[in-house]
Amino acid sequence: TNVKVVVRSFNLNTPSTTLSTTEIDAIPKAETNGVKDFSSWTVDVPLTALAENEIKVIATDNKNNVIPLNTAKKVVVRQANVSSAFPDEVNEFADLRNSTIDSNNNRTLASERGKIFVVDNVTGQRSVFIEHEDFCSGSIRALTIDHQTSRLYGVCSGEEIIEFNFADGSFVGKYTIAPNPVRNFFPGLALDKVNGRNRLVLVEQVYEYDEGGGQIIGFSLDSKEFSVISEANELPHIKGSFGGIALDGDNYWFTSGGQHEDAALRKVIKVNAITGKRGVFSDNSIGSGELFSSQLPNGDIATLKGIVQDTKNNRLVVMDNLADKLLAIDLSTGERSLFKDVSYKGTTDFTVASNDLKLDEIHDFLLMSDSRRKAIIMVDLETREKVILSKSKNNF
Repeated sequence: TNVKVVVRSFNLNTPSTTLSTTEIDAIPKAETNGVKDFSSWTVDVPLTALAENEIKVIATDNKNNVIPLNTAKKVVVRQANVSSAFPDEVNEFADLRNSTIDSNNNRTLASERGKIFVVDNVTGQRSVFIEHEDFCSGSIRALTIDHQTSRLYGVCSGEEIIEFNFADGSFVGKYTIAPNPVRNFFPGLALDKVNGRNRLVLVEQVYEYDEGGGQIIGFSLDSKEFSVISEANELPHIKGSFGGIALDGDNYWFTSGGQHEDAALRKVIKVNAITGKRGVFSDNSIGSGELFSSQLPNGDIATLKGIVQDTKNNRLVVMDNLADKLLAIDLSTGERSLFKDVSYKGTTDFTVASNDLKLDEIHDFLLMSDSRRKAIIMVDLETREKVILSKSKNNF
């Protein structure tokens, strides 16, 4: 019959010191003939800066039973200086590169040179899962998990697939990416287990100023062999992809355009997983609405990097990197819209620089890795609110 939210803020330096307490009545989903439907509700929660904000939910039923404050479910949001580490300075990232979501265990795996971390998606706590310098001396630039076989795959320095046992992090093997030994750099990785396929999908990095485009290749998880899914000369060319790959049935989507000042090169390209045929799904002349960025006012050149498919909402979400924008593209109409401005507010250097974009369909959030601030950022799919899940201390 009633939901109340109690917000208490505590001093960061002296956690026992209460700064403020606020009680707010939630707005129910609906009300019929005076009966309020609290199966879903909303509330705007005020947060105190430079404080720990404890948010508790107090429910009352039709027999006037009330959840006690001391046992109520809670979440804590810290409002702190963005240069500080969160949640602490233990196992800080040194060279954050890429991440992937382990939805089954509500955690994130993050890679950097020599290490793969596990990050708790509730607390942000970091721990080292794998130290891989003996198997990959460079950075693992892409990660994906095969839960069916308990395997973790990554791309080492863009040139080799490296395989780990996901249960204990032990090394299993590595495989040199072989179809084209001339331009052999593959920054992206996705798992395709749809319609009988059992393979990893990779896209070749061909720089935007070079001739031609990149090929799309598959790596069979059964035979451990490589095959070409879509030839490099297939039009439209995929250039400067940076590894963004979204999968849906027999369709793949890739970002293209790199860091070229020509906005016309910014494209989302759709590829048939069976025939390898390609087509432009969205660019600044195909589809309406928000435009993809190129040259920015501060002199930076934006680039399309991450891409995911949000099945529940029938859309793609694309990261317009350095422009600090997540764009939604409707899969039915092709219309583009601004999903979220992810920049850091209240700072002179506000830019997010991320190599990836991931989607947790179980918990309904997007995730990206900001390599500049060594931070993992989460964006709620419904409210579009942004939080920092975990980060290292920095001087920004």
